[in-house]
Amino acid sequence: MNSLSLKGRSSTRRNQTKEIASPDFDDTLIGDIRVGRPDADEQDVLEAARLAGVDEIVARFAGAAERMAEVFAGSPAVLASLPGLAAHGWRGPAREVRLQTRPWGFVPGEVAQPVRLWHAPADQEVPFPAAEATAALFPAARLTEQGAPDHIPSEETLGELFAELRAASL
Repeated sequence: MNSLSLKGRSSTRRNQTKEIASPDFDDTLIGDIRVGRPDADEQDVLEAARLAGVDEIVARFAGAAERMAEVFAGSPAVLASLPGLAAHGWRGPAREVRLQTRPWGFVPGEVAQPVRLWHAPADQEVPFPAAEATAALFPAARLTEQGAPDHIPSEETLGELFAELRAASL
């Protein structure tokens, strides 16, 4: 039995002051595939998941749950997140592993354009050194410390991002 859910759903992300609902993108592999290929049928989605190795990665996470609890015993925030990650089938961490370990289709060190990254030093889900390491891959990267401690960008960060995009398009 395949562990992918093919039901469409919308995602709601809580920002500091309001909820943002996105009916067209649900932040899953299925959503990723359908953003790029809205006409993808069930077989296309299952084949893309198989090629991406997501089921294998999920199985490894599920098999290592007890060990992760031991490893992260000294990190209350990470330890507290493990039951939620398990309840969602380990899809979030599997997606991150896939993104970080598979070829991106380009060499970051060869990107000449400026790259701008925002990250919160107090992010409980992704450590700040991970953002610093990602920024170091790009020769023209600028990493900005996001003021809000949440994993999801704050209204202030989004405002800054859109202001820069508007200024760049003038």
